Amino acid sequence: MWYKLFLSVINRHAPVKVKRIKHIRQPDWLTDEIKDAQNKRNYYQSKRDWEKFRYWRNKCTKLIEKSKQSFFKQAIENNKKPKEIWALLKDLKPKTQNEIPSTMNFDNKEYDNVQDIVNHFNTHFTTIGDKYVTNSTQYQTNKLNDYVQDKIPAGVRFTIPFIKLDETTKLLSKLETSKATGLDEVGPFFIKLSSKALVPSITYLINLSILEGVFPENLRLAKVTPNI
Repeated sequence: MWYKLFLSVINRHAPVKVKRIKHIRQPDWLTDEIKDAQNKRNYYQSKRDWEKFRYWRNKCTKLIEKSKQSFFKQAIENNKKPKEIWALLKDLKPKTQNEIPSTMNFDNKEYDNVQDIVNHFNTHFTTIGDKYVTNSTQYQTNKLNDYVQDKIPAGVRFTIPFIKLDETTKLLSKLETSKATGLDEVGPFFIKLSSKALVPSITYLINLSILEGVFPENLRLAKVTPNI
């Protein structure tokens, strides 16, 4: 209920909009000469003047190669910090995107439907632990409990204290707004922005969870993306 109410307010005042943008920060090797050549290349392409288009396309390629070579050579020679050098080398590597394979074989059966492939991946990662843990390697919880209880002094009881309003305020103020939105679709930016209004309700929900010993089911979910 809290999520639905909060999201409805966000969607009313800050609805999600899809917008295509170019690179926020242009690469350092991109010179004015290259930009001018790119504009001419695009112009002649739009005019279908293929002879001039090919000339400026090849011109762009040569200018970019020359500029990149000069920039990265100087940057690596003049930079002595390993972290920054590796960042430069990473820029040299072509960026690739992880894509779902067109076909996948599971249990000697081939699947080509995207949904089937995703579901089998999910099943694999959520059950692989049980497949490799045998009876001989099962943890003996009774011995573990006895060991823990033996280390706890008599009369000591583990409890989770209730959280106070000022503690919630402090925690929300430390949220990193650059973090991505989770499955709950509630981004840290909006929570931090509206923290003054949210502190009482969030504090109440946390304390209610502690009191009843129930962890919100929405917060138990996680998105696992295999690196293909």
